[in-house]
Amino acid sequence: MLDAAWASNAHDTWLEESEWLFAVRSVKIGNDASFSPEWGPAYGFSKPDDLVDVTGIYSDEYFQTPLVNYVTEVTHWVTDAQTIIYVQYVSNGASYGANMGAWPASFAKYVAAFLAFEIAPELKNDTNQKSIAAILMEREKEAKGKNGLKRPSRPAPSGNWVKARLQRGYSESGS
Repeated sequence: MLDAAWASNAHDTWLEESEWLFAVRSVKIGNDASFSPEWGPAYGFSKPDDLVDVTGIYSDEYFQTPLVNYVTEVTHWVTDAQTIIYVQYVSNGASYGANMGAWPASFAKYVAAFLAFEIAPELKNDTNQKSIAAILMEREKEAKGKNGLKRPSRPAPSGNWVKARLQRGYSESGS
């Protein structure tokens, strides 16, 4: 039962639950010359094979300027903006999300609770699935909380109201 739950690609389910820092990978991707869209944006960029979830697509190597004008297709991102893009994503690669040695203890406990929840109905004993679900939710919350605390601090992004005023010549100091 446990082997079947593990083999069902459950690890991708856990990895797409959050931007787990141990699984985040950063790559520079050049445009795919073999991909030529019939219309619309001119450049296609192949998605990595180990992609679980995108955390950001950027136009600069410092991951400061998000790329906002792109189209997501099944195997590619398509845009006019660049011939190179920088992507941060959650990876299920052997050195990232699939590397159990890199898992924090809180994530490992979350995985254990998830597997227990998955196989509990098949055990047919006095196991209360509601109590296992409560444990699963608590472990998920704990793992996400600890993961979030490990992120570097960043200034809050400017909202649309501030950006609109900056485009009209106002400064951020109000003059």
